[in-house]
Amino acid sequence: MMMADRNKTAIKTLVQNAPHPLHYGITKTGKSTLRNLTSEEVAYLRLSSSSSSSKILAPVLTLLLQKDIDNSKDALDKAHEMILGVNETNIAEAEYAATYRNTSWSDDHPLDTDQDMLHSILHRLEGRFIGEGGHTGYDNAKYWLFGGSKMLDAVDENHAVRVRFKEYVLRNYNYLREMGLIVEEEEERRSYEIIAGNNRTRKIFLRKGEFDWIRFYDLCEMSQEKYSTGGEKVRIWEKEWVEYIVELQVVEIDLIVQYAVT
Repeated sequence: MMMADRNKTAIKTLVQNAPHPLHYGITKTGKSTLRNLTSEEVAYLRLSSSSSSSKILAPVLTLLLQKDIDNSKDALDKAHEMILGVNETNIAEAEYAATYRNTSWSDDHPLDTDQDMLHSILHRLEGRFIGEGGHTGYDNAKYWLFGGSKMLDAVDENHAVRVRFKEYVLRNYNYLREMGLIVEEEEERRSYEIIAGNNRTRKIFLRKGEFDWIRFYDLCEMSQEKYSTGGEKVRIWEKEWVEYIVELQVVEIDLIVQYAVT
């Protein structure tokens, strides 16, 4: 129980202190941030030569939830590289791929649903900062939410984390209803436009009864801005919404933590 409470406290701190910039050192300098692992990080990460998501989620979450993340300028970059398949056995290969780009790295290290999910959240935490492809973290978060280059038409609602998250939302829907997180019965569908790579965009359509992940991400953006701008006079209902959205993000990431260690 105490460990669970510590996790939730760390998650709430991570969320409330967002946005967190990514520096993309491996792309800009050709040097992986995993070369800078501290002895403590090496001890608790135990990086695996496997690229399976079950080996990646737990150490990535450990990096994200370390208590001094705001004083560790490359913690998110380490987590980002690990999500993309970099580990202690292939750092040189990853640095070559990041430097010369035209390699088979992406094909050799495809991301599965678990990795896409955490990759998306990582960019959501990046927030308004400009990152991959010259896009904001918010835009890249939505891109990876729908599978990145796989260009999925829908989020995998059958994933264990998302099933439990939607159950939580529905149990607390009395005060979440007006946020529009569920496409209502009277709506035929909702549509959004997200980035699709190569300076293109594409349409995403949601049908009635579906959980609206894009709306959730938009509300996370609002929540980040309320916490980061400081001193702004906010109406009471907006303050309540910020608290609810922070709560939902804590629940979501905590569910991923539970999923990763089972």
